[in-house]
Amino acid sequence: MASHSTLSIHTAHPDLCAICSNTHLVHIGDKDFGISGCDYFEGRRIFADYGVAIPYYECRHCNFIFTNAFDHWTNEHWREHVYNDGYVLADPPFLSERPARNAQMIASLFYRELPEISILDVGGGNGKMTDELRKCGADIQSHDPIYGNDAMPRDRCFDLITSFEVVEHVPHFRQCEWIGNVTDLLRKATAARFLLSTEVSQPYRSISWWYICPRNGHISIHSPLSLEILAKRVGMDVHSINPSMHLLSWQKQKQIVALAA
Repeated sequence: MASHSTLSIHTAHPDLCAICSNTHLVHIGDKDFGISGCDYFEGRRIFADYGVAIPYYECRHCNFIFTNAFDHWTNEHWREHVYNDGYVLADPPFLSERPARNAQMIASLFYRELPEISILDVGGGNGKMTDELRKCGADIQSHDPIYGNDAMPRDRCFDLITSFEVVEHVPHFRQCEWIGNVTDLLRKATAARFLLSTEVSQPYRSISWWYICPRNGHISIHSPLSLEILAKRVGMDVHSINPSMHLLSWQKQKQIVALAA
């Protein structure tokens, strides 16, 4: 493994926002690569300083926050430096607690239709949430390009797609491609839904915000507006349940509801 001091990152200022194409990007500050989200909850640093400053930028139109430091990284780079054996120290709930909690939430929210709908969990990690829901009789698959527990299905569509704490790990320049690839697997029927979790940022967010944590791989952080713009690119509306949970549905659903009223 390369030493922390020789980690290869980009430091050039990005040209434009990949979400809204605006060029008014402000450098809001740097975070040491060793800063993790768990630091905030533990009240202490989990990792020592890496001595590598990761620059973050905010689009002053849609308030999307991102870093382009890793634009050239491959999945192998991410596995070596972020999603390695130490990742659980940066995000302790990742292995078991969060998947179990999310499985309970899905089973509760969709209990009436759970045996009748098909589900895809994108970025499912070790697949624990999928395993728990299968015990409840759910027809569910998991896909994760880093952990590779299942291949992305290409021969079917799904009634419900879930993606918990994933979009913030997707590079800024792949955001539109990512949501397009995911929603291509969602049925076009009005009942189809995409449940996505991520903490959204408010405008002019300080670099000190705990969710900006490079050791966790948090490299693309949405605002309510940038998430709305991203969803509209694939013809979907965002209905935020709370600041960290968002339900996306096809825009024609809103039209149908309006006509029915």
